[in-house]
Order: sequence, then C-alpha cells, then structure tokens
Amino acid sequence: MAEAPSSRDLRKEFPDMPFDGFLEIIKIFGDEDPEALRELLREQNEQARLMEEERQRTLRQRFEQITASMLHRKLGIAFPPAVNSEHASAIIVYGFAMPSSTRTFAGLNTLPIQYIRRDVQGKLGGVFREEHFKTAITYLRRNGVLIEPKSGTRGSEAYSLNINERAKGVTAEGREIIAAVKRFLHEHLPTRRK
Repeated sequence: MAEAPSSRDLRKEFPDMPFDGFLEIIKIFGDEDPEALRELLREQNEQARLMEEERQRTLRQRFEQITASMLHRKLGIAFPPAVNSEHASAIIVYGFAMPSSTRTFAGLNTLPIQYIRRDVQGKLGGVFREEHFKTAITYLRRNGVLIEPKSGTRGSEAYSLNINERAKGVTAEGREIIAAVKRFLHEHLPTRRK
C-alpha cells in the first residue's frame, strides 16, 4: 500500500474543488487507501472544474445579454418630454439597426411594425409600454426618421430607417436624430454596411 499523502500535497494536486468539500473528503477517507482517495479527489476536482467553467460561461453570456440590452442607451439623443427616450432609442437600435443581425433596415429595406414591436418589447422586457411605443413611432415618422415604403408591404404597416438627413420631409429634429443614428452605426456597428 502506498504512503498516505499529506492533505497539503493533495490540495496542491486538486486545487479546483471547493475547500469545504476537499476537507470533508479528507476527514472521511483520509485514513483509507491513498490511491482510492486520490481517484475520488480527481473525480471531484474535475467535476468542480467543469462546473466552474459552466458558471463562467453562463456569467459571460448573461453579461453580453445585459450589454446588448443596454446598447440603445448609447444612442445619446435627447427626445422631447412627451416621447419616452427608452422606447424611441430602442426602436431605432433594435427595430432597425439590429446589432445582432447582419442587416440594417434602412433605405429600401423595410420591416413590418409587428416585428419592430416584437424586437423592442423583447429588449425592454417589463418596461415596454404600448402607448410609449406608439408615441415614439409617431414622433419618429413625423420627423422623417422613419419612412413608409411606397409599395411592396401588402397592406401591412411597415417602416424603414431614413439615413438621409436631406431627404424630403425631414425636420430639423429629424436631421439631428439621423446624424446621431449615423454616428451610432459608425461607432457601434463598424463592420456592417450602413
């Protein structure tokens, strides 16, 4: 039978398992077969290492979700008090710029209102309010930031993000918003066509 290793040596050999669990195993099985003890510690250490890797992966995914769900706040537009800034910014960023997609719904690329609503509601979660959404859509449309296509939507309400501040129907407020949207696209979505 092999000589029993010290608990200090074993701890150096199996550092990934929680200390309390390590001490418990040493306390219960420390005087028994050293090879069986090592095998048990090896299994527990590997299980702890895998659990820690999964925990870190889950934390990273959650952090990325939170970061993505806050991206609209970087748009940096001061909307009038009657327009909920959270909703208006989320409509622009998640409804049209779509950071998680390879496509921006601008110019000729239109998106039906139900998809815009779904994406914005998904990002805002519990703070989403239909009345704020409708007010923001109306405001953006009235200022020329959102444009309705001339045809091709088969009767459903659909919009596109206007990225031309000189286009007909764009107000002074609309020009400021479009300029901010272009900066945002350039800064936060640099690898995509705008």
